[in-house]
Amino acid sequence: MEPQLFKAADRGIFGNDKFRIQSVLSNRRPGTGRPDNFGRLIVFNDDIVSPGGFLGMHPHQNIEVITILLEGSEYQEDDLGTKTELLTDHVQLISSGSGIMHSSGNPSGASNARNLQIWFEPRVRDTKPEVQLKAIDLREKTDRWHLQISPDGAHGSLIIKQDAWLSKGRFSTGTSPS
Repeated sequence: MEPQLFKAADRGIFGNDKFRIQSVLSNRRPGTGRPDNFGRLIVFNDDIVSPGGFLGMHPHQNIEVITILLEGSEYQEDDLGTKTELLTDHVQLISSGSGIMHSSGNPSGASNARNLQIWFEPRVRDTKPEVQLKAIDLREKTDRWHLQISPDGAHGSLIIKQDAWLSKGRFSTGTSPS
């Protein structure tokens, strides 16, 4: 697959007074001029959630939903009984499988929360839903990649039901990631 450049100026921006979504892909909205997908990757958003912004219970089915918290905190809850506060550098993977109800929001009354939302179609459909969380403090672990998500759980990564690998890193100025 050939590399593609998606410039920030080409992102779709939509939302409301509580959520600002900057999308690289079309999010299945026709006529955006952005691609519908990149292989099995169907959503890649940079989201900003205003203080007190909350998205009530809503369904997900047969989607691998990755949330990477970049700033602030978010509270997330689902019908499996999972209740989680995501903090900066946390990574959450919801394998929605046969179906899950989920809600999320910014519990802060003063600061925005910012996350990356990355969605993949799963390799196998209608599996048992599950939620996984990985917390790693990258402030102490700079200048190298840290595997966060993989199909086999290598190096303690979260297990995604797709052939996808996701690594995170923090690099000092002038350092070249390898």
